[in-house]
Amino acid sequence: MRQLLSEPSNEVFISLLSLAEVSAAFSICVRRGKLEQRQGRLAYHAFVSDVVGGKYRLVPAALSIVVHAADLTQQHPLKGYDAVQVASGLALDRAIESEGLELIFVSSDQQVLNAAEAEELMMVNPHEHTEENERD
Repeated sequence: MRQLLSEPSNEVFISLLSLAEVSAAFSICVRRGKLEQRQGRLAYHAFVSDVVGGKYRLVPAALSIVVHAADLTQQHPLKGYDAVQVASGLALDRAIESEGLELIFVSSDQQVLNAAEAEELMMVNPHEHTEENERD
């Protein structure tokens, strides 16, 4: 992940709805004791700052993406926002394909990865590279 994010030629896209998902993830980590409340708050504010500062390009939650996400929930065992992530990836993949660019869909959720693979997205699970990250 560090390599993907640090490479200047890579652009990082996230669904607009990731703002709610990431916020919820930090809050869950705090409630479960994986992060102290201060750490969770700092991580959340850093993420929002990165989004507002343009570190990530946002994929809007357009009606067409949400409808496609709804269809994906009928084909794969996905939660609503997970389906939106896959639908956003598929929409972005179609949009950049004509420019000769490749999308790498990143998730650590196995159900999301299974759906992305079934929908023929190129993907990476960052947990598969944990040892590489620990050496850096």
